[in-house]
Amino acid sequence: MEMNFNFFVANGFFQDNELFYDVVFKNISEYLSYFSLLFISIFMLGLFTSYLALRAFDHIEYHAYYFLDDPEEDLKLNFINQNKLIYQVSNLFFQYLASRLDYTKKIRLPHQLEYLKAPKTDKLFLTQYTIIVGMICLASAMLSFSFSRELYQEILTVGLDLLPNSKIVGTFLDSQKNLLYNIFSIALIAQIAAYVFVAKKILKTVDGVSFGFAREMIKVMQGKHDSRLTPRRTDPGQGLALYVNELLDEVFPETVQQIKEKESQAASLAPAPPSTTDFTPRFDRLDELNIPQEYSTDEQHSTFERSESTVINMLLRGKLLSAPPKFENNSKKDKEDKEDKKDKDKAS
Repeated sequence: MEMNFNFFVANGFFQDNELFYDVVFKNISEYLSYFSLLFISIFMLGLFTSYLALRAFDHIEYHAYYFLDDPEEDLKLNFINQNKLIYQVSNLFFQYLASRLDYTKKIRLPHQLEYLKAPKTDKLFLTQYTIIVGMICLASAMLSFSFSRELYQEILTVGLDLLPNSKIVGTFLDSQKNLLYNIFSIALIAQIAAYVFVAKKILKTVDGVSFGFAREMIKVMQGKHDSRLTPRRTDPGQGLALYVNELLDEVFPETVQQIKEKESQAASLAPAPPSTTDFTPRFDRLDELNIPQEYSTDEQHSTFERSESTVINMLLRGKLLSAPPKFENNSKKDKEDKEDKKDKDKAS
């Protein structure tokens, strides 16, 4: 719009920019309410999408909370969620816990769950997310296209009324039409790319946590009763992990002591943190650094032993090691050895 205003000024429009904006936007101001409604709808649909992504964790958490009140009650599944990995494993998991309370029940893991090795994409959520994103993109595209067309019509009307009829003005207005449609296309493509990126992040997070929970539940059903659900701090399903772990402590109380023993052993085997006092230099006697050159090696060594600072000791040790070795003057002895050798040669 600033470019349009500058073009109008260059071709004879001598009013300020506020008047120009008022003239252009006076007939399309109702689009402000439409865009506000669109943003509110996108926000509400985002909350609904979050609910769809986390609904399985909340449902299973609720069942785990009331499991001990009625262990015979099965996890309610329907034709929509029965193919989800977390629902399939959780249903068998609660049946297994019920069998531990009632030994007349026996369960068997399906082959595809017994050898679970990688997360499975939640196709149901992906379908739901695609429908929601399609609705948002369609509504945004329709509203943006209608707004761009109305805006161009207003610019065209104002240009024909205020500017002289010339080829330059006509060419400029045609280029404005193409520019608005290009902006509309780029915005729509960027919106779709952003939603695809968000979908990948959501699926990666939710499917990863679901796979981790399912794997730990399968370990429990395979006899590893000390396994627990351990989500990261930012993972969803924190309440589910808390209630399931408490439920496992109730059903398998003997494993609680085993877990505590393992934690205590790991703590005892862990290396102790280094003491900071060993590395803190204490420059109590800085004058010891300035050792005169005429000190003998013995005096330097005694000074090194008396030093209380690790840094001073290291410096003194370096000084001792860097001191040039002293060789005894053996020239007189070598001369006597040569004379003895000559005498022996003469005698022979």
